[in-house]
Amino acid sequence: MTTPQYYSLTLVVLIIIIIIGYRRTEADEASDNINNCDTTVIASCGNYTLPIEFPFWMTSEGNNTRCGYRGFEIKCNNQKQPLLNLPESGDFVVNGIENDEQTILINDQEKCLPRRIMLNRGFSLADSPFQLADGFSYQNYSFYSCPYDPTSPLMIECLGSTRNNLSYSVLAVLSSQVTRQRLLNNSSSCHFITSALAPVPSYVRYEVFWMSYDVDIRLRWNEPDCTSCIQSGGRCGLLPNSNDDHAACYDLPHQGQGLSRKARFGLTIGVGIPGVIGIIGLICLLQRRKMRRDQRQQSSRTQPEFSIMIVPPPPAVLMGLDGPSIERYPKTEVGENGQLPRPNDTICSICLSEYSPKEVLRTITECQHYFHVDCIDGWLKMNATCPLCRKLPARSNSNYDSSLPFPPSSSS
Repeated sequence: MTTPQYYSLTLVVLIIIIIIGYRRTEADEASDNINNCDTTVIASCGNYTLPIEFPFWMTSEGNNTRCGYRGFEIKCNNQKQPLLNLPESGDFVVNGIENDEQTILINDQEKCLPRRIMLNRGFSLADSPFQLADGFSYQNYSFYSCPYDPTSPLMIECLGSTRNNLSYSVLAVLSSQVTRQRLLNNSSSCHFITSALAPVPSYVRYEVFWMSYDVDIRLRWNEPDCTSCIQSGGRCGLLPNSNDDHAACYDLPHQGQGLSRKARFGLTIGVGIPGVIGIIGLICLLQRRKMRRDQRQQSSRTQPEFSIMIVPPPPAVLMGLDGPSIERYPKTEVGENGQLPRPNDTICSICLSEYSPKEVLRTITECQHYFHVDCIDGWLKMNATCPLCRKLPARSNSNYDSSLPFPPSSSS
């Protein structure tokens, strides 16, 4: 091979390498863009282990990169908690995100949701991309200031005051005349404060707001809809070079092939380029042995490196007790003469109805409080604590995580 022929062949190989590199840059621009975005708030919010994935994205001072939809910004407060801002209701702490179901769990930063709703005269999702999730609805509650009674099960614990010798408590009941008359007993010592729409679980009609104030509010979003992308094994992200909110699905596995697009690209570059160079080397073996060695050294120095990032799955979130755990609490049937375990405890604190003969009660063994079976079973499915004293079930299994509720021990 003559020198002009060798240089011509080398030029052709360089053009092929440039074309492959250009096509790679064009094809992977969007994927590289979302790879540069944070996928978790662990580093930004201290030890709070909440995964943040598209359409949500972290905001911080000095970071102008937008990695998600507008209205889905997550920021950290001074207590290292992730916060979501609702334009008409303010900041709420984020306790969980379920991307496959497109729902998010929020609550008050100071763990007093009734005060937040009372002061704002309600809870509004206006100008936000969220709606109440299935299983939640708005109920109209009336807030009252009443004389302080530490034994009252209706009192909202995080409201009220005992300062300046003026002791009072605050309670909230459904804004209906029948409910007010039954719960307040037409007491003239209670004074009306305000009414507000509160989001509560719709499967239980709470007549007193304290029964659900520590339950997270579950919201959902419809846009963007990434459920099909996630179920297909891809990742949602913003379209590149777009000022509007448009989502696309990236890194989808190809049907009938075990390798992803990135793996196939790496295999093509790793095998194709050395193969072409090898052919050139064979052609030039007899006349350009030294130039062949230099060409191979140059190609080995310019081969790109690839890395694989493994994102851990989001932690599971457990709430309440399951059916078998609830059934391990003992049942008691009220006798025909209406005799109860505690004669003074004659009213179910959940439904506020008196116990009647032949009704079945269930007792929480850790504190000996008892309730109607239907009332306490619905409560324990959402909360693993006693509605009155908030005691946790006995920790009978050492394999349970200390941060999660424990099922009750067996009763004979």
